[in-house]
Amino acid sequence: MLAAATASGKDIKIISLIGIGHMMSHFYQLALPGLFPLIYKIEGIGYAELGLLTTALFLASGICQPPAGFLVDKIGARPILIGGMVLLSGSVAAFSFAQSFPLMVLLSD
Repeated sequence: MLAAATASGKDIKIISLIGIGHMMSHFYQLALPGLFPLIYKIEGIGYAELGLLTTALFLASGICQPPAGFLVDKIGARPILIGGMVLLSGSVAAFSFAQSFPLMVLLSD
């Protein structure tokens, strides 16, 4: 009974990696709203439009997660997790170079 209640080292490693990936996903998703006051002041984009960016980001995330789950079953979790983090972190980093609101919306998707 005690053996069934304790997690193996491999289980802890897998759960930790998934947890860190999940945490980073939320970090990148919430990095943009923290910059809204600066974007509003510097770029002059209204808060309604900035809310649209966040809506687009979460909508794209919600639409892409089910197919990503099927891909995990077919090709494995590691490439999907790494690919998703690269895409999300790359799009958030590209926001610093965005010169227009339509480009920001595109980066949010």
